[in-house]
Amino acid sequence: MNDVNSKFIQSKSVRYALITFSFFFLILGLIGAFVPLLPTTPFVLLSATLFARSSPKFYHWIISHKILGPPIKLWQENKAISPKSKVSAIIMIIATIGTSAIFFVSWMPAKVTMIVIGLVLTVFIASRPNY
Repeated sequence: MNDVNSKFIQSKSVRYALITFSFFFLILGLIGAFVPLLPTTPFVLLSATLFARSSPKFYHWIISHKILGPPIKLWQENKAISPKSKVSAIIMIIATIGTSAIFFVSWMPAKVTMIVIGLVLTVFIASRPNY
């Protein structure tokens, strides 16, 4: 946690703002666990990062959480993603971006942009180490 303390924000008003955003992103991440188009992991990781900068108490709570904590620790320590999470994330990227690009977006530059973003995300996720 030494690395975390070195990035701790001293300003009270900034810390309160970061804590507010942390809970906002955490709630979005939890909603994303049930809503297919909303990602869970990026929001939870962002929430943990903001807690690390603003509140040791909430940071300790989130990394000690029995469900949320292990993937956060795994990412922070090894930049690794579990194989199951990789498969789920890639399937969701293909399903959501592919479906949107094929059926809902008619403007070709938007389709190409979506497909490129989907490919970049897929390559990034697939290239992360397994734990």
